[in-house]
Amino acid sequence: MDRWVDRWGWRWWKKWQQAIKGMREKVQLATKFGLLSVGGSLQVRGDPEWVRTACEASLKRLGVEYIDLYYQHRVDTKVPIEITVSMYGWFQPLSSNA
Repeated sequence: MDRWVDRWGWRWWKKWQQAIKGMREKVQLATKFGLLSVGGSLQVRGDPEWVRTACEASLKRLGVEYIDLYYQHRVDTKVPIEITVSMYGWFQPLSSNA
């Protein structure tokens, strides 16, 4: 749900943010990374910089401290999958519930 903002804009975002406000512990939150909207076209990105940037943006936009499931929407064939998934070790410290 979260990455919709990259494609569809903030109006969808605000609805989701309001829907989970005050009930974070009662929902399983999933979001994805891998697509970036640039000038109306989509780019596939799996580089570590984008993985982290997308995660931080998702946390901020949703107003949450952690994401239950963070997954890759599209595989970036220019970046070895080992490099992309190596970023998952970085995410654990983001959660205050770790």
